[in-house]
Amino acid sequence: MSELEPAALIIALLASVYGALAHLFWGQRWRHLPLFLGTALIGCLMSYAFNLHFIGAGPVPAGVPLVESTIAAWIMLILATRLRV
Repeated sequence: MSELEPAALIIALLASVYGALAHLFWGQRWRHLPLFLGTALIGCLMSYAFNLHFIGAGPVPAGVPLVESTIAAWIMLILATRLRV
């Protein structure tokens, strides 16, 4: 069995928590849950892929900038709430 990379696990956990929270705050139907989960995943992946570091000494477990991932995920989630049908 192949092992999961620590960065992928952290990104998946962050995205699932943020997507679930967004669904709790703004979700009206169950079909919104995959939208919020995917949007949070995209936001977390963007900060990891572009190696964003707004805070010089922020926490970076396994190379994932937590503060930047959180900010990017919530920006994407807020945009998704405004653009969804």
